[in-house]
Amino acid sequence: MASDAYEEIRNLGYIAWKNNLSWMEKQLGSKWDKLIDDENRRFKDALNKLSIPRFKTSSSDYQLNGWKISSEAFSPEQQWSRGFFKCECWDADFNETIFVAAVQDSHGFERFSVEVYKISNNTVTHLKTIKDTGPSVAILHSSVWFLGSDADLRYNSVKSWDPNDVDTIKTHFVSDNLTENLDLKRGEDGSVYAVKSDFVNKQYSLLPSINTWSAQPHLQSGIVPDNLRLPGITENETIESLSFKAGWIVTRSRGIRTLYRIEKDKIKPIIWIWGDVSYDSRDPYSIDISDIRYSSYTIHIPKWILTNPKPHQYPCSYHEHPLPAFVVHPKDILNVKGILITAYGAYGTPTQVGSLISRWKPMLEKGWIVCSVMVPGSGDHSTKWIRAGQRLNRVESINAFKESIEALKEEYNMDASRTVLYGRSAGGLLVSSVAIKNPGLVGALYLESPYVDVLRTITNPILPLTTLETKEFGSIESPVNVLATGSWSPMEHIPVRGIPELFVIARTDTADLEVLPYEPLKFIKRVRGLGKGNEKLIFIHQGRGHFTTNWKSRAEDIALLDHWIEQSPGRVSKKNSAVRTKNHSIKYNNMAMTRRNRNRASRKNRDRKNRASRKNRNNMPPMMGGRKHRKGSRSRKH
Repeated sequence: MASDAYEEIRNLGYIAWKNNLSWMEKQLGSKWDKLIDDENRRFKDALNKLSIPRFKTSSSDYQLNGWKISSEAFSPEQQWSRGFFKCECWDADFNETIFVAAVQDSHGFERFSVEVYKISNNTVTHLKTIKDTGPSVAILHSSVWFLGSDADLRYNSVKSWDPNDVDTIKTHFVSDNLTENLDLKRGEDGSVYAVKSDFVNKQYSLLPSINTWSAQPHLQSGIVPDNLRLPGITENETIESLSFKAGWIVTRSRGIRTLYRIEKDKIKPIIWIWGDVSYDSRDPYSIDISDIRYSSYTIHIPKWILTNPKPHQYPCSYHEHPLPAFVVHPKDILNVKGILITAYGAYGTPTQVGSLISRWKPMLEKGWIVCSVMVPGSGDHSTKWIRAGQRLNRVESINAFKESIEALKEEYNMDASRTVLYGRSAGGLLVSSVAIKNPGLVGALYLESPYVDVLRTITNPILPLTTLETKEFGSIESPVNVLATGSWSPMEHIPVRGIPELFVIARTDTADLEVLPYEPLKFIKRVRGLGKGNEKLIFIHQGRGHFTTNWKSRAEDIALLDHWIEQSPGRVSKKNSAVRTKNHSIKYNNMAMTRRNRNRASRKNRDRKNRASRKNRNNMPPMMGGRKHRKGSRSRKH
């Protein structure tokens, strides 16, 4: 396969197809360099004379045993500091004499080294560098534990290093299964587990022995396996996190989280959360809440003191059907400019609703509605919900997302020319698929590091994640899976002429190993077709890797989207109905409603609003007192 990986024709024996942009996949040569320069120049030209909004950012620091930890808004990276010492890393651990961190490659690639430091008299000095490692670390019994890496993005071994034996690195376990990756998890009782996962099954092994693997860690660790059930938790709720030490449980159900207090003979619901709950297993007595209705706040246990959250000035609503959706409205709800719909729906990863306002505030200020849809495949409901978005089921999640988009457009009286979809990474695959398969559904796509060339990727095993993600996206070994993927893969459904009516903004990075930059570049080239390109923009960064976004790039992209909607025919003509403009497909010609249909739609809209209103009233967090909390969100790794 390696010899013909870049050929135009991909022939699997049971199916063959041609891709005349396959030359980009090598990512080499003067033609490739010129392509990047041309696209970046076009992007910068489009920004000229636009007013770039400013984000009001605030501190997201927290303290842990004398360490100050600052989290990045758009990246897994953290900064750990103590006195004059600072370390940028993805994960870190410490005891009284050692600090250890998993540090990313300085050029932005997801390649890691373990950096070990000695702590003595409040002075931190470098002790050792261990290369070819993974993004997680732990200290157990005075030894440093970490993952070994034998290839990009593959973490296949568990290793340790003892400061008392500086020249020896011990290997405790090596996986030969190319479809699974390893991780390390710290328990609240001081335990550390090695975890192996193939996106469907997880197994745990308690360090330091790694003699056996089981489906569940011991309960007192506080590490939550899939499908954990406890008395008092209903079947409709999935346990997401817990602490027996601090006495609390967090569940999720269709995007809404519930925080329970564990009492002697029962568990008691304390608060319903429209957003995210985070904590550090080394300090489970401090729970950080990020809720779209309030500024971020913290609950301090055991007194259960709540730092006073300040209500946001933007009205919020929740729709349970067709798919769960959280909606944030601009202050002037009578003069809405457009709607931005965000989604992810992969890997069982939660959608992260709590940061919706902080990440999109300039759009709200400009009169946009911003909403987040929970799509099957995400970690927003149950294990069954996750499986419903994997492999052969993915087409059903795409269709469900389409239904949700249509319902939101109807609810808020938006036509395609005022509707934008946003997705990053696997979320880019979701939003581009639904837009390409349904011409005229939306007017614009905003993509960051988007996974869009899925059919070529899952049939090219030399790429870093292809084999590893077999159970998430499919395998070249399964003709049924490949053919099913071909039915919705974005690149294979773009017309030869391109899609001139679709506005597209994309960003990528030359150091991205998860979604190689040729994918979004091929996508832009294809949707542009024979056009000049002013409606299809992509910027290629260097040195940021898979997490290209920062506050500056987000502000620039918001300026471009706002300029686009101001110039769109639907906006200029002030027509709010779904009638045909040059940016609409023929399917919008016959959308005038009969009186019967209008009444039915009105009843449905009223029902939705009533449900959302009831939830907004009933789910207000109890104000339990405490000092005023500073603005900004905090993010801690579980």
